[in-house]
Amino acid sequence: MLLLSTKIRMAFVYTSEYEVLFGQFAENSNIKGTPPAAKSVIEQLPSIVLAQVDITKNNTLCAVCKEEMSLDEEAKELPCSHHYHEECILHWLRIRNTCPVCRHELPTDDPDYEKQRARRTLNGGVLTQ
Repeated sequence: MLLLSTKIRMAFVYTSEYEVLFGQFAENSNIKGTPPAAKSVIEQLPSIVLAQVDITKNNTLCAVCKEEMSLDEEAKELPCSHHYHEECILHWLRIRNTCPVCRHELPTDDPDYEKQRARRTLNGGVLTQ
């Protein structure tokens, strides 16, 4: 019973610290960087169950919290095929529209940013006026 109680307290502390960290990141996110991912994109992210092939390809580290995911664990998969804990990547994508590993950009709900992104794509990644 004591062990379970300790685990619950540790989970609470971890979750509280996690929320504070993301809150601070969100407060500073308006300074620079990309906007949040589109809500519709976040809602449509597929859930997968990690298989042996993911273990073999070394695709089991959640780059947001830096913890390993295990075989048969449920995860969210981005279009770039990187996997994350659901709670980790959903928090991340509400702040930024990029994959934490490869910076693959997901669509946003910001029309001005999407216009700039389209121009960058047409110009080989160079933003022009």
